[in-house]
Amino acid sequence: MLTKLLILLFILPSYMVRSLLWLTRLQQKEYRWDRFWQFLVQGQGAPDLLKIIPSKKDFTRTGLTRPKFTPRLIVVTLTLELSSLLLLIYSWQLSWWLWLIICCLIILFLPLLILLASIPTALIFEWQVRRYIFKAQQKINQAKPQVIGITGSYGKTSTKILLQHILQKKYLVYATQKSYNTRYSLAKDIAQHYHGQEIALIEYATYRPGEISWLTDKVKPSWAVITGLAPQHLAIFGSIENIIKAKAELVQALPENGLVFLNAEDEGTVKILQQAKNHKSFSDKQIIAYTGKNAQVKLTKPSLDEAGQLSFTYQGQKIQTRLIGYRSLPTIQASIVIAKQLSVSDQEIISQLESFVPTLYFLSFKQARQGFWVLDDGRTTNPTAFADVIELTKKIATLKKLHDRYLITSGIIDLGNQSETTHQALAKDARPVFKKVIYTGLPGKKQFSVIFKNDLIEQELEIKQLISKLTQDDLLVIEGWIPLWLKDHLMTP
Repeated sequence: MLTKLLILLFILPSYMVRSLLWLTRLQQKEYRWDRFWQFLVQGQGAPDLLKIIPSKKDFTRTGLTRPKFTPRLIVVTLTLELSSLLLLIYSWQLSWWLWLIICCLIILFLPLLILLASIPTALIFEWQVRRYIFKAQQKINQAKPQVIGITGSYGKTSTKILLQHILQKKYLVYATQKSYNTRYSLAKDIAQHYHGQEIALIEYATYRPGEISWLTDKVKPSWAVITGLAPQHLAIFGSIENIIKAKAELVQALPENGLVFLNAEDEGTVKILQQAKNHKSFSDKQIIAYTGKNAQVKLTKPSLDEAGQLSFTYQGQKIQTRLIGYRSLPTIQASIVIAKQLSVSDQEIISQLESFVPTLYFLSFKQARQGFWVLDDGRTTNPTAFADVIELTKKIATLKKLHDRYLITSGIIDLGNQSETTHQALAKDARPVFKKVIYTGLPGKKQFSVIFKNDLIEQELEIKQLISKLTQDDLLVIEGWIPLWLKDHLMTP
């Protein structure tokens, strides 16, 4: 018995660190088994999978990977601990070396045990989804709002937020909160926050074909907006063709007189529309391009000031916005075209564009307390956004006469077989622009390290030392998710 107790004390730290790590990964993948499994089998999770023996760093505040303890995670954790405890009790009568093997197997197969432990919450979750979607359907069917559905690989949330701001000058407008766009978050938000508004702006997102059609069957769109196509979550979809099919489901769900607003500059949106046309016919009047040569709205003379804020000329009038970079031009064009379709006047549109204050879902450019400048695109990232930020960095650095530029990124997740080539291309584009790159993730690190060599840093102490030496002549660019400890460090005086 003493031997077994000593074994238990020896393996307990490893079990604790490893269980917290994989519970965090499950939460990051939104408790979806398909995303979690792809993370495991496509190489990104390999270092975590092989991380059996914890290091000294794993027991520090910044080094210990830990999830946010929500009610759902607590249930998964309790189920996991109970299952592990029962396995240990059941095998207690075995010889010490067999018991040691079982203990080691529990630690080794913790990711699988965590997946199994998530089954009860998955069943509860599915029941909640159906309960909320039933309430959402009742509300929408009773009020019959103009439902404007927005889909695409990027730009959904920013388009929704800006469009809401413009339309509310004339209408009562509901928009799903934050970037809520999955079955659960969308259904819950409508059930709790839709109160009969005339217009409903809803993001429709998907990780596989069939999910958007399920949502549109419950909450039917009147119009559709297609923002763009990128290889987001390609690892789960398997191919670009599957992404196109999934996004096209929103357009296919439109009524006979439904309108499609198209970012025609993006070739992918044209493919999405064509896929929808294979299943449903549309007249030319129903297809409205808000960018490209046939765009219904032309914005001319776009320029950026020293703060990176965008201005342009519309209807002969110069419009100064607080939006950062040229990235927002298609979002603005979509919002103007849809607003005009709903009889919002040009002066009302202009007034709302000039008064709009970007939220955290938009690029920001500001000076940190320490004095250096920060271009923050730190929500999510995709290849299009990453490339855009590289170009914007060059523009702002020139306008502000900033000397050294540094990039913080965790790479782009779920790119599947395009991960290596995409990150390699981005690293090559970034190399002439940035003096150093701070890398906080695994996807793309190999490609960036090949290009940046000794100018890629990842150790916490070295990162903090670099940031402490930045001055008002330096620019720090954040692209994508960064760890909490780094966020906190950037906010300290």
